[in-house]
Amino acid sequence: MLGDTDFLRVEHAAEMRDLIPDARLAVLPDTTHMALMKRTDLLLPMLEEFLR
Repeated sequence: MLGDTDFLRVEHAAEMRDLIPDARLAVLPDTTHMALMKRTDLLLPMLEEFLR
């Protein structure tokens, strides 16, 4: 998971996802690295789906 305005580039995160079996990637819009955990409106539904 990363924000679209994160210091990590989405392309690099996609490469990491491809290297980890069963990995998923979520890119949160209008979000920085430090604000990820504050985006519960987006984060919680994705985590609930992943944990099902």
